[in-house]
Amino acid sequence: MVIPALLLYALGLFLLVWPGPLEAQLWVGALTGGAHGLLYPTLAALHMDQVEPGRRGRMLGLFSGAIVLGNSVGPMTMGVVAEEIGYYGMFGLTGILPLVGIFLIVYSRMRPH
Repeated sequence: MVIPALLLYALGLFLLVWPGPLEAQLWVGALTGGAHGLLYPTLAALHMDQVEPGRRGRMLGLFSGAIVLGNSVGPMTMGVVAEEIGYYGMFGLTGILPLVGIFLIVYSRMRPH
């Protein structure tokens, strides 16, 4: 479920650069928000599966902290990026990040453990 959610998230971010009518932008916003809503619990469950039961509280705390940090630092960083390359470039660049996540997931699954 992580890879489809990341693909939907990337698609939504790429579509945000399309200057379509307001109704289309509302659907794009719903797509992006829905994909984000799918990602959080799926990624949390994926992380919980990677640690032993006695350490799951710590992992969930670290995971939630990372999400909060990203939600805090991301807009400030992307604001600077938007000033330099514009909003179209910023959303296009941001849309690449979920694709990098897909690559990392696929790569980590291919490596022998």
